[in-house]
Amino acid sequence: MDGLALKHSFPALDFWVGEGEEQALFDAYFKACEMSPPTAPPAFGWTSWYNHFTNISEAVLLGNLESFCATQPISAKNLDDGTFECRTEVRPTLLPN
Repeated sequence: MDGLALKHSFPALDFWVGEGEEQALFDAYFKACEMSPPTAPPAFGWTSWYNHFTNISEAVLLGNLESFCATQPISAKNLDDGTFECRTEVRPTLLPN
């Protein structure tokens, strides 16, 4: 690598640090990057695991989804009865779907 030289600056890592209210920080960040902020609506998701763990059933699932969908659209859903390894230990009647 003898004789290797860059003919221009080459930053390895750039940081932007800000302090303040959330929206003001996002606005300042996008301005600093000379970018327009995203215009997509916020995403809203739901997961069964953190509410019901392995105590999930079709009735519980449908009740939860009907309740959520009545108040706001859900863009992502995660239906989870536990990891495959613990299924047979906790609820041996469940089969992978």
